[in-house]
Amino acid sequence: MKNHFLFPPDFRLYGLILFVAGILLGIPNIFFDWEISWLSLNTEPRDIFSGRQNLTNELALTFVLIGLLILCFSSLKLEDERTLYLRLRAYQWSFLVNFLIILVGNWFLYGEYFLYLMIFNLFTPLVVFLMRFYYLIYMDESGQKEIDAE
Repeated sequence: MKNHFLFPPDFRLYGLILFVAGILLGIPNIFFDWEISWLSLNTEPRDIFSGRQNLTNELALTFVLIGLLILCFSSLKLEDERTLYLRLRAYQWSFLVNFLIILVGNWFLYGEYFLYLMIFNLFTPLVVFLMRFYYLIYMDESGQKEIDAE
């Protein structure tokens, strides 16, 4: 079955490399304020963000998001109607979980913590999709009937 919106299966490796590189770059940047020195910019005083800016976190975010998108939109070696159905189920789950997290965070997190939730919630639909999709693939291949019972 031909699906025009999926990358070839070999792209999963590139997506995984970008994702891991983004995580390895982003965690030290977020938690330890580590920055790559050559990514620093000195902006003019008339710019919106005047002063010294470092683009390490932007690079890490770009790597993570592009890596996750490639992982989510790479086809399996055998892509058929059943796989497309499992993809749809995983997309539905990721959409629902994403908005449930936003709804709960809206009521229980305030200020800076809500901002952190919104930043990390950029990844939530992609990560939940990947986990759910590969779980459904595993359950389908093992012959368990959990998928059809939903």
